[in-house]
Amino acid sequence: MQEVVLAIALTVNWGGVTADEPFPVTGGIPFARGQLKSTDAVELLRNDEPVPVQTEVLATWPDGSVKWLLLDFQATPGQKDFQLVYGRGAKRKAHTHAIWARRQDGVVEVKTGAVEFSVRSDGTGFIDELTWAGNTVSDSKGRRLNFLDFLHTKSPADYHPMNRTIPAAEEDPSKVVVTDVTLEKTGPLHAVVRIDGKYTYKKVGSTIEGTDVKGDCPFRIRIHAYLNQRLLKVEHFFYYEGDGDHDFGKSLGLKLGLPAGAGTIRFIGEETVPADGPIAGVYQQSADAFEVWNSEGSHAHVVHTGGRFEGVLDVVRGPVGVAVGVKDAWRNYPKSLHADLNANEVAINLYPPEAPPLDFRRHAREWSVGETGTHDGPDKTKPSPFTAKNHPNYRLASKGVGKTHTAMIYLHPINESPERIRNVYRLFNHRPLLFAEPKHYARTLALGRYRERVKGEHDDVEEALDRPVKFWKFSQDHFRWYGFWIYGNVCQDYGHYFQNGRWCREFGRWGWANGDSVGRLAYALMLQAVRKCERDDFEFAEAYLHNVHDVCSTHTPAYPHHYRNGFNYVKGAAHRHGAWPWACPYVGARGAHPVGAKIYYYLTGEGHAKDILEEITELALKNPNGGEGDGPLGPNAQIYLYKWETTGKDEWRDRLKKEIDDSKGLKEADSGWLCMMNAAFGILNALEEYQELSGDTSRNALLTDYADRSSPEKYKRHWTWGGYYRVYSGAYNVSRDPKYRGYIEEMLEVLVGKAGASVAFKIPEGEWPGPPGGPATFVDGNIVRDVPFALYSLHLEEASQKATTGKPFDRLKAPSNVEGEGE
Repeated sequence: MQEVVLAIALTVNWGGVTADEPFPVTGGIPFARGQLKSTDAVELLRNDEPVPVQTEVLATWPDGSVKWLLLDFQATPGQKDFQLVYGRGAKRKAHTHAIWARRQDGVVEVKTGAVEFSVRSDGTGFIDELTWAGNTVSDSKGRRLNFLDFLHTKSPADYHPMNRTIPAAEEDPSKVVVTDVTLEKTGPLHAVVRIDGKYTYKKVGSTIEGTDVKGDCPFRIRIHAYLNQRLLKVEHFFYYEGDGDHDFGKSLGLKLGLPAGAGTIRFIGEETVPADGPIAGVYQQSADAFEVWNSEGSHAHVVHTGGRFEGVLDVVRGPVGVAVGVKDAWRNYPKSLHADLNANEVAINLYPPEAPPLDFRRHAREWSVGETGTHDGPDKTKPSPFTAKNHPNYRLASKGVGKTHTAMIYLHPINESPERIRNVYRLFNHRPLLFAEPKHYARTLALGRYRERVKGEHDDVEEALDRPVKFWKFSQDHFRWYGFWIYGNVCQDYGHYFQNGRWCREFGRWGWANGDSVGRLAYALMLQAVRKCERDDFEFAEAYLHNVHDVCSTHTPAYPHHYRNGFNYVKGAAHRHGAWPWACPYVGARGAHPVGAKIYYYLTGEGHAKDILEEITELALKNPNGGEGDGPLGPNAQIYLYKWETTGKDEWRDRLKKEIDDSKGLKEADSGWLCMMNAAFGILNALEEYQELSGDTSRNALLTDYADRSSPEKYKRHWTWGGYYRVYSGAYNVSRDPKYRGYIEEMLEVLVGKAGASVAFKIPEGEWPGPPGGPATFVDGNIVRDVPFALYSLHLEEASQKATTGKPFDRLKAPSNVEGEGE
C-alpha cells in the first residue's frame, strides 16, 4: 500500500525586514505519532520548487517515529510561504554544495564557501584564524581574544555601590584554559563549533573556604557557520565562581584581529556615525543612553549621543569590512563595541570597561527581602543576624550565577552599503522565526493535549490569560526592567502590599518572579507563544527563560547550603524565594521546572537550551532530592520524560515510571497546599503524559481520584484555587465523566471574574499602569500554563476527530500554499 504524501504549511516571520540575499532560517516542527518514520522522506518547497534543507531529529515518539524535526535552510527575507512535504513520495533536493568541516589533531576547521576559520584546543578560546575571499581577517598571534577580567579587594567597603571605581582593588586578569573543542554540528548548510574552557585567576575565589570549587569561571562558546554566508553567530555563556564581596568584574568580551593597512570606523544603527579613529567605540550605558567616542590614544572624546543603539561597529581595513554587534545590546546594558586601528583589533565587550565594576553582591541582605529564607532563632519567629558563626558563607549568594550573550561577526566587501549591513544586524537581532499554523502544534499532541488560540472562541478566558502578560510587557519598558542581570525577568505582585502604583520588587519572596515560578512561568509563556505563533510572545518568553535559567539558577557544582559550611551539588536548581535574582539560599529543582526550556529547544534547536536540560538531568541523577526535596514534586519526572523523548532509550522511561510510582504526593495529597504542589511542579502532568505515551492506562483511577481530592467544592475559595485546571482536564480526558467538565466550566467562571477585577482590566491600556491606590494585578503562572489543557477537554470530541497534521499533497496539483490541516 502506497504511503500518502502530506504537506504542512510553514511561514517565516522576518520581523519586517526585507532584503535581496538569502539568510539562514532554523526552526523545529512537530509531527504526530507515526506520521514521519524517516527524515529521508522530507522535502521543503516554495512555490512548488524544492528548497535545500538540512534536518535533525530532536525527539521521537515511543514507536520510533519523528516527534520534533529541526529544519535548517536559507531563504530571501520577505519570502514567507513554504510547504514541508513528507511521506514516501517526497523527493529531497540533493545538496550541490556543502560546508566542509573537520576536527583533527585538536584543531577544528570550517569552510563555508564564504568564510574559513579554525579553532585550536591549545589556542585563545575563540576564533584563532579567520579568512574571507583569500584575505586574512584575523589571526591570534600574541592576542588575548577571550577575556573575563576581575578586580579583587580585601574589603567590600572598598567598593561603595554608588562609586564607579575601586581605587584599592588589585587587578586580576584572566588566563584562558581550553578544555575541549568540538565540532558539535556538521551538515551541508549549518555547522556549529563548541569551545569549552575556563577563565583562571590568581586572586578570584581565594577568600572562599571549605571547597576546592572556587575562582575559576567556566565558559562555553558556540560558533555557528552557514553555507555561503559571511555571517558567524557566536553564543557565549559563563558562570561565576568568585566571592561576591571581594571579586568584581572589570570587563568581559571577545576580540578579533584586523588586517593591517588604512582603515575607517563607523557605527551603523538608525543612522550611520563615522569616527575619525584610530580608536573609537560605542557605549550603551543604560537602556536609554549611549554615546559614541573617539580617541587618539590618550583621552576619549564623545562625538555622538543617543538613546538605544541597535546596530553594529563596522571597520573597513584593507580589502575587508568587519561588522560586529550584540543581540539585545541595550536591553542587556551595559555593552560596548571598540575598534583600535593601532592594535589592529575589534572588541565585543559583553561587560564593558567603561562601566562601573560588575557587582556580584546581593541587592540587600535583610531577611525581609528574602536572603536567608529560613528562621534560625530558637523561637522560630525571628531570623538570626548574618554572622560568621551562623552564616560563614553568606558572601557567596552569587556563586554560580551565569549569563548568556549572543554576538555576530559579519564580513563584507568594503563598498557594502550601511543599509545592507543594518539589515543583516536586524535579522540577527530578531532572527527569522519558522512557524506552522498554531493548530498544527496542538493537533500533533507533541506538547500534550492543549487547545490552540482560536479567535472567537472562549474570548473572555483568553483575555484573562493574555492581558496580565500584556501588562508585564508594558511594565518591562515603562519600569525599565533592563540590565545585565535583570532583562527578561518580571515582577510578581503589583499593588498588593503597597498600593503605590508600582510593582513590589523588594518585598520578600513576592518581588521578582524568579522564585517558585522560574520554570512554571517559562513553560506558560512558551506554550502561549506556540498557541498563537506570534513573534512578540516568543521573544518575551525567550528573554524570560534565558534570564531565570542563567541568572536565577545556580550553575556551580558546589553551593553552600543555606550559606553555611556544607557545599552541595545543586547545579541547575533555582534560587526559590528571593526578591533579587540570586537572593535566597533555598535552592531547589522545582524552581527550575524544565518544560519551558524543552519547548524552546524543540522550537529552535539552540545548544544552550539543551545545556539547561542536560544540567537539570545531571541534578536529577546526582541529587534526586533536588536540593530541598523538590525533585520528586515533578522536575525529575519531567527531565526523564525529556530524555526518553530525545534518546528513545527505555532506561529513561523506566526512571520516569519509577518516579511516578514512588510519588507519595500523587497518592496521598489531600490539602490545598499539597494538592497544588504536586499539580504545579509536574509530577501529575508526568503521570498523564506517561500514560499517553506508553499506552499504560492502569493509573486512570489515580488521575480521577486526584481530581476528586482537588475539587472546586474543597478549594474554590482557597488561595490555591487556580492550580487545578489541568488536574480536572486530565481526569475528564481519561474518564469522560461530565463531573470533571463541570469542574472546568465552574472554575473558568472564577478565573474570568478575578481577572476582570485586576488592574490589567480595570485600567484601559492607554492609561497603564494606573494611579497609586488602584486595583492590584492578577497573574498566575499555573493558570496561564494549565487553562489551555482545560480548553482542550471542553473540545475533546472535536479534537479527537482531527488528529491528523497534514493535508494530502498531489505534486501534479500542488496549490501555492497548502493548508497545515484540513478543516
